[in-house]
Amino acid sequence: MNNKLIPLIFSKTLMFIIIIIFVNVFGALFGPTNTLLGVTTLTLALTLMGQNLLVNFWRNFALMLGINFVIGIAAFIAPMNIWLGLIVNFVIIFAIGYFFSFTIRRSLTLLVGLHYLFLLNTPITTDDIPLRILALIAGPVIIMVIQLVINHRKLEKMTAPTFTFFQNEIIRQLQQQTGSFDFTTLQTKIATLKVTVHDALPSGHSLNDYQSTVLTITSNFEYLAELLMSQQHALTPKLTDWLESELTTLLTDTHSLTTNELATIEVTPLSQQLTALLSNLRTEIAIWQTADPQQKSETLPKEFRADVVTKRNLHIHNINLRFALRLAILISGAFFLTEFFAFEYGRWLTFTLFSLTQPYSEATVERSKKRITGTLIGAIIGFIALTLIQNPDQRLLVILLFGYLSSYVTDYRNTMIFVTVTAVSSVALYSADPAAGFIIRIMWIGIGMCIALLANQVLLKTSYRDEARDLADLQTNIEQYQFYQLFASSTGQVNAGYFYSLAPTIASRLASSQQDELTPRYQLHSRRILYIHQLFIASQSHPEIFQHLKNITTSDQLPEDKYKQLQDLCATASTAATYHFASVASQLYATGNTTR
Repeated sequence: MNNKLIPLIFSKTLMFIIIIIFVNVFGALFGPTNTLLGVTTLTLALTLMGQNLLVNFWRNFALMLGINFVIGIAAFIAPMNIWLGLIVNFVIIFAIGYFFSFTIRRSLTLLVGLHYLFLLNTPITTDDIPLRILALIAGPVIIMVIQLVINHRKLEKMTAPTFTFFQNEIIRQLQQQTGSFDFTTLQTKIATLKVTVHDALPSGHSLNDYQSTVLTITSNFEYLAELLMSQQHALTPKLTDWLESELTTLLTDTHSLTTNELATIEVTPLSQQLTALLSNLRTEIAIWQTADPQQKSETLPKEFRADVVTKRNLHIHNINLRFALRLAILISGAFFLTEFFAFEYGRWLTFTLFSLTQPYSEATVERSKKRITGTLIGAIIGFIALTLIQNPDQRLLVILLFGYLSSYVTDYRNTMIFVTVTAVSSVALYSADPAAGFIIRIMWIGIGMCIALLANQVLLKTSYRDEARDLADLQTNIEQYQFYQLFASSTGQVNAGYFYSLAPTIASRLASSQQDELTPRYQLHSRRILYIHQLFIASQSHPEIFQHLKNITTSDQLPEDKYKQLQDLCATASTAATYHFASVASQLYATGNTTR
């Protein structure tokens, strides 16, 4: 316990100190009106560390700079006239809700939205414009400097250790063999590596040979794990020892398997598939070790360009669009009303609505419950603390303490406990009656929660079921396209980078999804896409075997007749590779008819 607790305390404390220093330095350099801009800048920088922005460095830098300036100009104009502000706020919040909700791996709607709301609620005079401009420029610069430190050659640095983890994790599971295999950790690592590969893609380009080979190796490990889970009953002690031995030298000896590869073990369906998989892995690992990570790749077809996809998704049934419209209506309307009636603490209504409005109705309800509970608990704790502590300097220490402790919590309710204490304590820092601040905050949060819940039911409602359906449809489309590309080619050969470049679409969408569990339909398509990837490997490494499978798959026979032919091919296979790929093709048919 202590071994984990001490490093956690050290890292959290260090990060808290860095944040405090950064925010104070940022405020000192660019003025107190830009202090909150420093908070959101650092938060965005830390959040984006997991995504590689160094690919298309100047494009990403210019994009962030442009977004910052548009947001800055809008925040400067909106408070000048409430009617103009209504239009400006609607447009900006809609854009934030639409473009930052699912377009990258992690939704940035909340962070970018707070970035704008902080600027909106700290209006500046014309004298402050130079410092505001410098602060807006500093944000992207800071983000890209952190990117250079964290993500330089990230894929190359992490690939070898990740492959070693794959190797060792399978060996560990083989050695334990307690009940059924559990490859949950392995699958998580596989998903992480896939996303990292696609982060290294230049915009509008397919994968290069290095990246494609990394994904091919990953696909083989993924299939190996699935094979072991489904065929554990067929593992004999002799076969297990052989597999451990082969895996141990997998990354250091990339020569073909020894001539005794099957002579030393029983020739069974499982042993043949394992032999084929290990042979493919050794071949691809040898290619990976000599491939150029910096090789330029081909451009993607027009239909996969970001601008084309964005235009295609601009319809009222699109989840992004419905969420963005709901968010824009609520936030622009709330800001208009609070300005029109000059409510002193009306900004808490705006922040509450922005925090509670989620893409899915279930998430809004759940978040509202946690928000009000956390606020009430935080109000009680804060009221007691600030009533007992009258000295402003000591109150400041209370704010810092609760700000520090908030870094240890992850649940939204607990986060709101600490946020309530620190936020209202800041307002009541030099107030003799802190109770008033807490009461006003609870009132506005209550009003905001009621409005958010009402809008959640009547205004462009979407649910987790809609998300599950969209994800499954997206995956079906990818499966169908990959199947068509693989089997429609007259030569049986498909560009590796182009074939694999469809994967980031589903990877990024899944990572931003708020689904807790994947649906059975999604799990089915996951397996089918994995089988198609294995057949793609056959088209690259064993074109003669793939051509035979293609002839069967594209024939005019009934699906059940094709399936029988594939089963017969498995029974008469003369090589481990023939058996393996015929078995994969059979599995593809067993999980449903062809996707042609």
